[in-house]
Amino acid sequence: MSKKLEEIKKRLKEVRESTGMSQIDFAIHCGLKGQVITNLENGRQYPKFELIEKIAEKYPEYEDWILTGKEFPEAGQISPMTKDTAEKLKTS
Repeated sequence: MSKKLEEIKKRLKEVRESTGMSQIDFAIHCGLKGQVITNLENGRQYPKFELIEKIAEKYPEYEDWILTGKEFPEAGQISPMTKDTAEKLKTS
């Protein structure tokens, strides 16, 4: 797997972990087959565009970050860590 695909795979996992869902629950929530996320995170599957597109439909604020690793807050594009930090600041 190329370095770029490996990085996308890691970011997809971060998105899933930020939801607190299991791999199977997250896949189903995003309209994917149950084992897709498990196979992706275990290195048995490459992150295909269709998979990224399905996740981005549910979590549009992460789309650019998933693909590039960069945030564009002015365009509403952030990472799960940024969202988590902002929510903690609101409740403090």
